[in-house]
Amino acid sequence: MDISSLQAAGVNVDNVLDRCMGNKDLVLKLFDKFLHDQNYMALKTAIDSEDIESALAASHTLKGVCANLAFDNLYKLFSHQVDLIRQGSWPKAVSLMGQIDKEYCNLSNAIKNII
Repeated sequence: MDISSLQAAGVNVDNVLDRCMGNKDLVLKLFDKFLHDQNYMALKTAIDSEDIESALAASHTLKGVCANLAFDNLYKLFSHQVDLIRQGSWPKAVSLMGQIDKEYCNLSNAIKNII
């Protein structure tokens, strides 16, 4: 497992390995499941259609997934986005998508390179 590329993509590798009791195969399986999860596309669709409730649900789910997998950079962004949506700051929540897209792409590429 190329730890440096994962760390550069915002993964707390030590944390996720601890959560998986050092089982690298399990970590890779969970990372692969993340790549195939549909919540990111659901978030993008909800943002595009200005469906606030669906955007909140997708962003909140992604926040939890990122917390569990120690994807620290994305976790912080989704956490902030969820807070903004709940506060009624829809335009600010939408404006985070540029950063979220960049981090999601970086992370996805790092995962693809190790799987």
